[in-house]
Amino acid sequence: MDSEQTVYKNIIVVTLNGRITTSEEIEALNTQVRLIKDNNINHIVFNLQNLDWMSSLGLGAFISYMTSLRNAGGDLLLCSLNSKMKSLFSMTRLDQVFKIYEDPELAVQSFTVVKN
Repeated sequence: MDSEQTVYKNIIVVTLNGRITTSEEIEALNTQVRLIKDNNINHIVFNLQNLDWMSSLGLGAFISYMTSLRNAGGDLLLCSLNSKMKSLFSMTRLDQVFKIYEDPELAVQSFTVVKN
């Protein structure tokens, strides 16, 4: 797994590529989220368009990040789910837990509408 970050004021869009299936990949993601939060950014959008698969470890990590960000007054949003990710989130019913947007721009806009 690798990732790219795009910053919009106090919002970061993290585009994930590859797979999130091993504990090493989860730890790398944990470190990335921790660094974002250490910079006082509590609004994260994960773009899953190029994510091939995510294990239950990854799903659990996303739930943990969302909870942590919400407790800090922020949120975690998802966007651009490809067909595999849509199926995974639907099967696990996590599509009813996470706010999911069609593209990163809509997700970022949803933060700025709430903030203003």
